[in-house]
Amino acid sequence: MALADRHSPLHENIAIYEIIGAPEFRLFDGGDIITTRPTRADVAHMLRTWLANADMLAEDIDHADYLLTVTFRDDLRGPDVIPFSDKRASATMHYRVEDRRSRELVFEGEYNAHMQARMPGVTPEMLRAAIAGGLIGAAFGPDIAASSDPVGVAAAAGAVLGEASAAFAASHEMLLWDWPEIRAEALPRLADGLALGAIAGAIVADYDDTASDSTARWRGGAAGAAIGLLAAAPTGRRVDHWDSTEALGAFDGTRRRGQAVRGMMRQNFNHFLFGLEERDLIDIRRAVTCDDLNPHGDENLRHRPGVAVLVSTQDAVAYDCPVGPTRHVRR
Repeated sequence: MALADRHSPLHENIAIYEIIGAPEFRLFDGGDIITTRPTRADVAHMLRTWLANADMLAEDIDHADYLLTVTFRDDLRGPDVIPFSDKRASATMHYRVEDRRSRELVFEGEYNAHMQARMPGVTPEMLRAAIAGGLIGAAFGPDIAASSDPVGVAAAAGAVLGEASAAFAASHEMLLWDWPEIRAEALPRLADGLALGAIAGAIVADYDDTASDSTARWRGGAAGAAIGLLAAAPTGRRVDHWDSTEALGAFDGTRRRGQAVRGMMRQNFNHFLFGLEERDLIDIRRAVTCDDLNPHGDENLRHRPGVAVLVSTQDAVAYDCPVGPTRHVRR
């Protein structure tokens, strides 16, 4: 965990001053109709989030003693848009922190980063979910078509099937995770599966209600298989190390491109954080559980009057104490 402690000069005291070299828009960038490079707005949003996570972001420029200027060199590259391919992003970024009043240089560093979000391919879970979804769709297709509201019933059935398929795939990928990680990673995936199933079911059911049972079975089976296949698709994995240059990406190409860009930016920012640590401007500590810092947690965590919960020490920070969020070096 990277933190600017309260006694340090950078604590909630940096404002983003300039972002140079990033495209302003996604359209017509550098002769390309569509760019996958991060825009200035994307970069500003990421930097603000990560600076805030490290307790360095000031309320605004007027409340900041230090200004951060980020300059992209000419090698800023975004991922390609070729379907089913690995996505790669790279950039060299120059960081400059200066005193707002005197313009004295406080920190300067230049770092190169690149990230490859690998195409996961069709997984066994996707195939199993597609087979199960196809059989279920074929079995219930005639009943759904014969109902008084086939579109609504199909949307509800598709939502259940999509959520179940996403849960099935997530359970195989997260057996060793604890609940906070499951909640952060799996719940959005379940929501996507539910929405995908509802939309697909409604679209397929919106046809002539005079269709025969065999037609309804075929349509139900095709819709169920598609819902199971896509809802169980991988959503990507986090990098193994803060300086990793590749990670398993999402099956969805748009999400995979975003993972490559965000991973590259995060890796580069991590270099910046370690550079600040080398200059003794921030502290980077081990991330531990709250129980590690509070061995008598059963008593301390009851918030009794006069009893404090230890959330940080000189070399460690607890990430799951019930006292509000702590700042992570990466996500």
